[in-house]
Amino acid sequence: MRYFFSTLVLVLTTVSIGMTQDYAVQVAAYSDPVESMERFKSLPGVYEEPDHNNIFRYYLGPYVTEDFAEKVRKKALKAGFQYARVVNLTQIRELCKRSCASPGDAVFTGVGETTPAPENDLFIRNIFFAFDRSALKLESTSQLDKLTTILKDNPEYHAELHAHTDAVGSQEYNIRLSKRRGAKTRNYLVANGIDISKLDVQVYGEDRPVAKNAVDDNDSPQGRKLNRRIEIRIVAADGQIIWDLVEAIVVPTHLKVD
Repeated sequence: MRYFFSTLVLVLTTVSIGMTQDYAVQVAAYSDPVESMERFKSLPGVYEEPDHNNIFRYYLGPYVTEDFAEKVRKKALKAGFQYARVVNLTQIRELCKRSCASPGDAVFTGVGETTPAPENDLFIRNIFFAFDRSALKLESTSQLDKLTTILKDNPEYHAELHAHTDAVGSQEYNIRLSKRRGAKTRNYLVANGIDISKLDVQVYGEDRPVAKNAVDDNDSPQGRKLNRRIEIRIVAADGQIIWDLVEAIVVPTHLKVD
């Protein structure tokens, strides 16, 4: 399975057994769907939920109390899923009403910009580009410097760099533009001491927009700015995405892709 770092699961399940079940255990997350659920045979009942950034997340639950979910998380840890964590479904639902952000504390502050959780000074933002350009902005290089630190401090990790464009221009041109953006990002990291073998550039062109390029047949500059991007995935040796290190892209409600 090819390796493939969202952020957000759309777990909106409410089960009525006398009270709302508000907690689940996120067992794993991958860039591609797991080909066989045999991987989770030690944890019966795991289900898949893809998020708006095309990350496939795997869950147990929901559960009524956080304490019970924590017991399930410990079971998942013993089964070998070292990144298992408890998530609050109520919190996720509230965030989804606003912008479908990740379960963290990111707040939308403008096109392509979010404020990361203040307690994590290594929280990485994805990379955005000017129209028809592949040059890295100053704010982008500062994020890549954070990625460099994480990769150097964790030799078992590697990074996926998912290169995208908006929908202006031909598909062929946008594939070439994506390649240039991916290459510029990769080369910056290599120049700062990251082994090229730890970097996987994946090129998509205009095929995977995170926001609408047009609304009601009218051009959407705001949506297109969100689509001109490199999405960063930090991935462990076993292919699991290391969540909560890269900030989810926050898309205003009117620009969400159907």
